[in-house]
Amino acid sequence: MLFRSITVPANFNDIQRQATKEAASIAGLDAVRLMPEPIAAAVSYGLDKIQGTANILVFDMGAGTLDVSIIEVSDGFFEVLATSGPTTLGGINMNEKITLWLEKLLGEQNKNFVLDELVSVQLQETSERLKLELSEKDSVLFDEKINSEKSQFVLSGSLSRESFETMISPIMDESKGIISQILKESDLTSTQIDRVIPIGGPTKIPILKTMLTESIKTPEEGVDPDFSVAIGAAIQAAVMTGDPNL
Repeated sequence: MLFRSITVPANFNDIQRQATKEAASIAGLDAVRLMPEPIAAAVSYGLDKIQGTANILVFDMGAGTLDVSIIEVSDGFFEVLATSGPTTLGGINMNEKITLWLEKLLGEQNKNFVLDELVSVQLQETSERLKLELSEKDSVLFDEKINSEKSQFVLSGSLSRESFETMISPIMDESKGIISQILKESDLTSTQIDRVIPIGGPTKIPILKTMLTESIKTPEEGVDPDFSVAIGAAIQAAVMTGDPNL
């Protein structure tokens, strides 16, 4: 039998999990097993092979949400101890900080600048690109032609990683608070966390890695955080199917 492993947020309740199964059935998928996303990520790092017991903090930041979970693994068995996080905090919030800065710069460089929807879209695209490049570089240069509905503007300058980190420091502070909250809910201290697993593109940002290291410990590496959940789900499905190539 071919098994399908579908990942769901750790905080899904029974109704949401059942709705997911029904949606899978409508799509023609049978033999479905639901798997909490933080557990799937842990499996992608091979943490299901841990001997004994370990506490794992999973920091999952996507484009617009943050989920922090603490799971316990004991001889291959996982249990989600706690999960928390806002549905309005993620990479988009970082982009917004850069976009506001670009809007101000565009106004300073172009006297007749008027912000419209077309300009907003282009600035958002530039913000995303700058954010990604600053994960690899100490500073980035930009020289853009920004088209509005009635005119064209020139936007040029540079953004340093240090300035970017200052922009998003409130996001880092809020993330720290959520980590502290989840530790308290789990009745654990930071020293009792054995592994930290990052999920999502924003966790590639250097200051976020530093925040996790200073708050708990250095996050695991070796698996692309954009794909760790999918990889873990694939491994679990292969295990259930009895794939001899696993």
